[in-house]
Amino acid sequence: MKRIMAFGDSNTWGWNPAASLGGPAVRYDETTRWTGRLQSLLGEGYKIIEEGLNGRTTVFQDPLEPYRCGKDMLVPLLLTHQPLDLVIIMLGTNDLKSRFSVPPADINLGIQTLIRMCRNNRETFSDGNPSILLVAPAPVNLEEGTEGEEGFAGGNEKSRRLGSLYEKTALTQGIDFIDLGNWISADRTDGIHLSADSHRIIAEKLSEKIREILP
Repeated sequence: MKRIMAFGDSNTWGWNPAASLGGPAVRYDETTRWTGRLQSLLGEGYKIIEEGLNGRTTVFQDPLEPYRCGKDMLVPLLLTHQPLDLVIIMLGTNDLKSRFSVPPADINLGIQTLIRMCRNNRETFSDGNPSILLVAPAPVNLEEGTEGEEGFAGGNEKSRRLGSLYEKTALTQGIDFIDLGNWISADRTDGIHLSADSHRIIAEKLSEKIREILP
């Protein structure tokens, strides 16, 4: 069985923007969120391990939401779930928050750090050869002048630059890559999270890619 860890943020956790609006976080069920759909599409020969955390960043420490730094959590999770055949990294959206005040190039450097950490822990991969699928997250879709847009000032433009930066990183690092911005963007309900239909599309695109990587 091929073991695949999905390392992401609230859009991997399955945040439902319509149900969560103005209240506590509500999660799509397993049959709706992309990780569950992906498991169904791939079938019994594959195991999808969900590791999505609301607010997770690449390498940045959040002063308002502790324990969200991806760099601090990646290696313990690799060790927890070993042996792994593939790690999916889908991060960068939370790095766009105004309180971090970093350009897209720095977010991309954070992604490169995570890639190096996977490669430095090759013993956690089944064949000792770290296999990584880098996923550029869906661009945010924030209405100008809203509270969300203030919290992600400039986020619309920045998020649309991540795809090309991540693609160059994937090419230079020799890893697999998908840019979700080719097919979807965040739902306008909150401008950050994904609709149920977007979860379906992600699962379909990733299932095709994974079958190429791990036939």
